[in-house]
Formats: sequence, structure tokens, C-alpha cells
Amino acid sequence: MMRPARTASLLVVLSLLTSAAAAHAECAWVLWGSATVLSDPKSRTSVDPAGGYGNKEECVAGMAALIRAAVARSTNEVRIIDDGASVIIHSTDKPSSVARVTYSCLPDTVDPRGPKGSR
Repeated sequence: MMRPARTASLLVVLSLLTSAAAAHAECAWVLWGSATVLSDPKSRTSVDPAGGYGNKEECVAGMAALIRAAVARSTNEVRIIDDGASVIIHSTDKPSSVARVTYSCLPDTVDPRGPKGSR
């Protein structure tokens, strides 16, 4: 079972990966980051905007740049998944801590968190 300190440590890494930039209402495409602590069965997936872009191509390029930057600055072991839109993070100070962050580009009319009343 994962201790709260381990979860907190991993959540800090996840928040850095998903909070690179705020999504703007006037953009056409939003980059979303979905983070889950895989090593904690009680973990809930958090979904947050990570950037706003004028078109899908810019969003996909932004996603690739965000993943590259996260890998470059992380002190944890970070592995890019084959789909190119996900990363697995193994905490180097807490070997049993594992998280997955998945990115997706969606039109600004789509909110993967669901209707506003469900938040």
C-alpha cells in the first residue's frame, strides 16, 4: 500500500507535467493532461488543461514539446509510451511509486471532465 508521502511526491510530478500552461477560452484546440497514480489503487484520475492552441497541428506539436520538456527536466525515471501521447513515471526516490500521464488534443468545445455540473 502506498503511503501519503509517496502519493504526494508523485502528484507534484504529475502537476508539473499537466500544468505547463493554462488553456484559453478563445483557442480552437485544448491540450488535456490526464494523470493517474498507478501504484495506488485508491488514486483518482485527474484531468486538467495543459495548453491552448489555434489548431490541431499546433496542439499536437505542443504536446510533443511538453513531453520532451518533462522528460528532460524530470529527476524521476520517465518513459514515453509507444503511442507518443503518454508517459510513465517511476519515482526514483520511491521505487514503488508509478504514475501515468496521458495527453490528448481536443476541440475547445469538448471537455473530457464532463458537464460542468459534474465537477
